[in-house]
Formats: sequence, structure tokens, C-alpha cells
Amino acid sequence: MKITGNITVNPLKSPGDSVQKGELVAEIDRDGKRLNIFSPLSGEIINANYRISDTPGLLNNDPYGSGWMYDIKPASWKAETNNSYLAEDATAWFNAELRHLKDFLSVSTGKYSRDQTLVFQEGGELQINPLADLQPEIWDDFQKEFLNITG
Repeated sequence: MKITGNITVNPLKSPGDSVQKGELVAEIDRDGKRLNIFSPLSGEIINANYRISDTPGLLNNDPYGSGWMYDIKPASWKAETNNSYLAEDATAWFNAELRHLKDFLSVSTGKYSRDQTLVFQEGGELQINPLADLQPEIWDDFQKEFLNITG
């Protein structure tokens, strides 16, 4: 993943399993630091891509092709996606999340390290894999701030 760097993937579900939106389906690990991955919707696991366990770089290099995790047959597609963003709304959401991530990294590095603080000047860009070498506490905060599903 472009935010974590090289990882290992531990899929927790298999074809035929049922999942609920927000249910834990995989864990990713980098040097003992973990993030939980939750199902974006409810349904049945039709297929699992076990190649990502052996070749986790697929997640980075081809996330919309050979780097997928699961093929899920949705149970409640309309109900669970009616609040999803489309077109310009999706672009606006993405840009807001990018600003949120920059703010998060700047605050978190200052919170946990006296020696390291990130400062983003006007138009500053994120480096690739910004979480890669940061402390486990920052990974925990990232999980809570960006990956935990609420509501």
C-alpha cells in the first residue's frame, strides 16, 4: 500500500464465508505494526486473492487489477452504498481526506516524537509510504482516524 510501504497480508476470510459491512476481513503488517481492514459491504465472499499473501507488492503495483483482496457478492448493495460519493463529490471527499492525512501526520509525529515533526508548506506533497517508518502508536492512531468504520 502506498501509505504503509512493504507489508504482509493476512486474509481472514475464505470463499463461501458471509461478511457484514464493517467486519474485519484482513490484517496488514509491517515490522510488527498492524492495520485492520474491514469489509466495505455485507455479502458473500465469492473469491479470495491469496496471491497477495505471497506477493503483497500487488496491492501497491496493481490495486485495481491483480492486487485485489476479495470478490464479494453484495447482499444489500443499494442500502449500503446510498451514501457513497460519486463524481465531483468523490473528488471533493478525496481532496479533503488528503488534507486530513497531512494534518494527521504533522500532528502525530509531533505528538510521539520530539526529534521528528512533519511540516507541510503551502502545496507540500506527501512522500510515498509516509507511515512506513513511523512509530506503532501513529499506526494505531491512523487505524482509529481513517480505517475504523463508524455508523
